[in-house]
Amino acid sequence: MVNLKKSIIAALVIAFIAVNGSAESAKAEVGGAFESNRIVMTVYDKDGKNVVSENQFHGNEGTSIQEGQVRANEAPTRGYDLSNRAYHYQFSGVDNYTFTRYYFKPDTDGHLIISVDDWNSGGAEVKIELYVKGTFLFSDTLVSTWTGDPATILGIGYTSLNPDKNYYFKFLPYMAESISGEGDIKY
Repeated sequence: MVNLKKSIIAALVIAFIAVNGSAESAKAEVGGAFESNRIVMTVYDKDGKNVVSENQFHGNEGTSIQEGQVRANEAPTRGYDLSNRAYHYQFSGVDNYTFTRYYFKPDTDGHLIISVDDWNSGGAEVKIELYVKGTFLFSDTLVSTWTGDPATILGIGYTSLNPDKNYYFKFLPYMAESISGEGDIKY
């Protein structure tokens, strides 16, 4: 019986290492596209570098949902279907961290975009982290981090995400005392 328990534990540890060892990750700096493993992240600057059509960042009035507040302290437990309309997030006075209320599937090509329309960090750096939802056996995994002043960018585009997985965002006042912001999440 003891050997069976040890074998089961060993198998679970090996499976955990295999999944986490192949986890998607990316690192970014303002003004470029970065690739690590499969995820490519492009930061769209306000100074014109890497900027695509303005329409790609801002949904029409009819495509945003206004009840999309983010909540603090917990990762989301419900999904939101971006194929119907963009998800509009907004928060204020965050001095620790906060998450999007929902998680999102990218489009079938693995694209997901977050705009940073109206952020206030007092000119200080913040972190925007992208997580992939785990399963009942495995915890959620950080797959990408952007660090910088959100007032200098229009948004961040992610490509090569797994279209079968769910993703969500965490916002942290990295060098700021507190942050406020809003924008849209879409593909």
